[in-house]
Amino acid sequence: MPKPLRRLRSGQALLTLGPDQLALDAIEGAEVLRNHDIVVPDATLLALLEETEGWPVAFYLAALALKSHPRTDVRRPYRAWDQALSDYLRDEILDGLPPDDAQFLLHASVLTYLDETTCNAVTGTDASLARLRRLAGANHLLIPVDAQSNRFRMHSL
Repeated sequence: MPKPLRRLRSGQALLTLGPDQLALDAIEGAEVLRNHDIVVPDATLLALLEETEGWPVAFYLAALALKSHPRTDVRRPYRAWDQALSDYLRDEILDGLPPDDAQFLLHASVLTYLDETTCNAVTGTDASLARLRRLAGANHLLIPVDAQSNRFRMHSL
């Protein structure tokens, strides 16, 4: 991080928002559904929030799918949105990446946790840690699971 930003952060003059702060909570999720005239049991709302990890775009796509394909099964009530989500991820995330980064993410997506050694082995590349850190900072679909950002997980979607 550049020195001016570190100085601002240490002086509490800079507010940093990340995925945790931007994730929808139950009240916000219920409001999204209400705004689309979607009524679901609380258990479905909570399952939807858990599946999307509160990611607003994913939650919105799921809400649209719920509206057009109402379901009552709480376990998987909104899988109709899989195609919309796949299209969104491809169009807005993968297509915007250099081809080698997109290929790296696709190969690494089979892993539960991503670290340098495992990613190097699975993707057949070197220096995966630098790439993981760069990609995590660029699109937030990679989430650090340790304080040093040496190990990551992909968003559950």
